[in-house]
Amino acid sequence: MKLKEERRTSPEIGEVNRVSNEEARRLFPPLSDALHALHITGGAR
Repeated sequence: MKLKEERRTSPEIGEVNRVSNEEARRLFPPLSDALHALHITGGAR
């Protein structure tokens, strides 16, 4: 998987987790309520 390779060479990416549509909207309200998401702790909006 490309993401695992990227994390090895760029540890600042941080943790990557799947989140439910409710959690995704709590983190970023403009998202559609029909979508699930990935939360990347080192990512920006």
